Amino acid sequence: RPENLSRVASAVNDLSASYQWDGENEMAARLSGEVIRLSGAAGERNPVRLGLRYFNHGKNLKSTGQFDEAEAALRKSLELFEGALGPNHFHNTFPLRELQEIVRRQGELRVPEAVAITTRARDIASAMFGPDHDQALLMTMHLASALTEVGEADKAVPLLEQTSLAYQERYSESATITI
Repeated sequence: RPENLSRVASAVNDLSASYQWDGENEMAARLSGEVIRLSGAAGERNPVRLGLRYFNHGKNLKSTGQFDEAEAALRKSLELFEGALGPNHFHNTFPLRELQEIVRRQGELRVPEAVAITTRARDIASAMFGPDHDQALLMTMHLASALTEVGEADKAVPLLEQTSLAYQERYSESATITI
């Protein structure tokens, strides 16, 4: 029955996450692939849930070096998130972050594409949370790295300085922490 298959997919997803956490990447990738299959057989219609499942599968495939398959899964995740939540929702930054890493690993011809992907992820995070939010700062660091790879260190240095200053202000010893 479809509702039972959906429950099984959720259980297998949890199991996959535990293998991922333990660093058993091959098993995590096999299980997350099974989650995708079970979700399809169950007729899963929730695009955000499916997007998260494709995202997890893409991450697992990336960790095993299966970059082409990982890229396809992450692009499917992004498509599902964009369709359900719109092009500027924060969930889109998850597959974008992983995609930029995969694209950068596939050679210098694809690094400009990685710059565009990373710029988009940084812009989404900055718009949603502000430019000094941890997620925006993380994507800014990824962007600086990608810019350096395409020979645009002059653009990367100010981004790294901005990021460093934001972290210093937030985490310096003189900063007060309120709970």
